[in-house]
Amino acid sequence: MWSYQYGSIGVDLPTRITTDSSGDIYVTVSTYGLLVWSNANIVGGPNIEDSQSLLKFSSTGELQWEKQLPSSPNSIQKIFIDSTDNIYLVDTRREPTIESCGEYNVEQAYLLKIDKNGLEKGEYISPRKMATSLAIDTNDNVYYSGMAWDAYCDEDKTGNVGQFISRLD
Repeated sequence: MWSYQYGSIGVDLPTRITTDSSGDIYVTVSTYGLLVWSNANIVGGPNIEDSQSLLKFSSTGELQWEKQLPSSPNSIQKIFIDSTDNIYLVDTRREPTIESCGEYNVEQAYLLKIDKNGLEKGEYISPRKMATSLAIDTNDNVYYSGMAWDAYCDEDKTGNVGQFISRLD
């Protein structure tokens, strides 16, 4: 049995965990801003941006590497490993966009592919979508799905909401 304690100077929240074919462990961690306390009073301090990381541990609990992930207001929704130990992370990001009827923050489905050494192998972005699910079939085809909507320029400025499913090539 083993245990590993990890932490930054912010608040660290593990959000997802999975293992690969060798028994190595992958953990996603969201880190939130920092408050400095003195005698039970908040006295300020640096405000670190919210961030996310992917950590890889060996099957014996040794930290192999840590990868800082692109900033996001959400935690990673799903993490999966394919048969060749590529790691897939799915998330939803908000990006400012200008529509014909105004400026909005629009959700984008975001999928990141990373190899077992921590190197990015692909980044996939789908505008006007909110990713909620990820699946990998026995042939290593990757699918992700969630909500999708039209432009925000309809009468009530919300867009028409539906669902989507996408397969990566």
